[in-house]
Amino acid sequence: MLQNMIRYSLLLILCSLFFKSAIAQKAPNAFYLTNAGLLTSKDSADYILMIVPPAKSISGALYTIKKFYPDGKRMAITTATNNSIPLRLQGAYISFFPNGRQMTVRNYEKGEIVGDEYNYYPNGMLYNSKSYINVKKQHLNLCKDSTGKVLAENGNGRWVEFDKAFKSHAEGKVINGLKEGEWSGKLNDTTEFAALFKNGKVISSKFADRSGTEHIFKFNEVDVVPEYRGGMSAYNTSISPYLIAGMAYRLGRKETTVAVSYVIKKDGSISDIKVLKGMGSGFDDDYVKAIRLATDWLPGYQFGVPVNVEFTPHPITFEVGVNSNKFAF
Repeated sequence: MLQNMIRYSLLLILCSLFFKSAIAQKAPNAFYLTNAGLLTSKDSADYILMIVPPAKSISGALYTIKKFYPDGKRMAITTATNNSIPLRLQGAYISFFPNGRQMTVRNYEKGEIVGDEYNYYPNGMLYNSKSYINVKKQHLNLCKDSTGKVLAENGNGRWVEFDKAFKSHAEGKVINGLKEGEWSGKLNDTTEFAALFKNGKVISSKFADRSGTEHIFKFNEVDVVPEYRGGMSAYNTSISPYLIAGMAYRLGRKETTVAVSYVIKKDGSISDIKVLKGMGSGFDDDYVKAIRLATDWLPGYQFGVPVNVEFTPHPITFEVGVNSNKFAF
C-alpha cells in the first residue's frame, strides 16, 4: 500500500510540473474534437485539445497535451511523443471533473496504460484503484463508496462500477482482483444490466429493457469507445475506393456534405446504417456498402462488457466538377 501511495505522489508531482512548465513552452496548436476523436467546429466540440511543443528541439522531448471542457475549464493534462491525432501518450496523466476536482491519475507507456490507476468521486473521495497488467487485463485492488467506506480491499470484496457521469452503476464480487460470478445493475428506470464473470472474463452479458430489447449506447456514454483497427485513418482508407467510384454520380455539382450514423454491435459488426444527409443519385447506396465492408471494429465496453454503440462519423464534404474530384473527411 505504501508503495502504491509513493507512486501516486510521484504522478501528482509530475502533473504539477507539467502545468508550471507550460508557461515557458512555445505557442500550442488547438483542435476542437468530438468524443469520437473527430475534428469539428468550436460550437460542436465536446472538448478542446491543445498540443504544446517542447521548449527545446531535443530528440525524445515530449509534447505537453492539455484538454479543456467547452467552457474552458481544465479536463486533462499529460504528455505525448507525437503532435498529431491519434496521440501516442507517454508518462503521467491526470484528468479532472467539470467541478475542478481530479478524476483519474494513471501512467502511459508507448500509448498504453501501465501500472497503477487511481479514480475519484466528484466529491474528491477516492473511488477505486486498479493495476494494469496489460492493455486488456486489470487487477482490481481497492474500492470505496463516496463516504470512504471500504467495499473491496486487496482485490477481494464487493465492487461498484459507475458510468462516466456517476448516474448508473453495476456491482458484483471480485476475487483475487478479478470480477467473479453474477453482476447486476441499472442504467435507468427501464434498462437493467446483468452479466456473468469467471476469472475476470465475461461469460454472458446483457443490457436490456423490460421487453428484452437490447440497449444501444450513445458514443459518449460508454467507458471504452469502439475503435477501428489502425485508427480512423485506416477506416477512411478502407472506404475511400468505394467513395471515389461513386463520385461519378456527383459530376456537375459544386459541393455536397454526406452524413451517416450506424450501430457498432458488441461483436464488432455493423447494423442500423442511416443516411442522415445524402446526395442521392445512387451514391448513398455506395456509401452504405462501403460502411458494411469496413468490418475491423473493436466494440465499445460498459461495466467491463461489450455493448452496442451508436456512432456518427464525421460528415464527408465532396467537391466535384469538371476538373475536380475531391473529398475530405
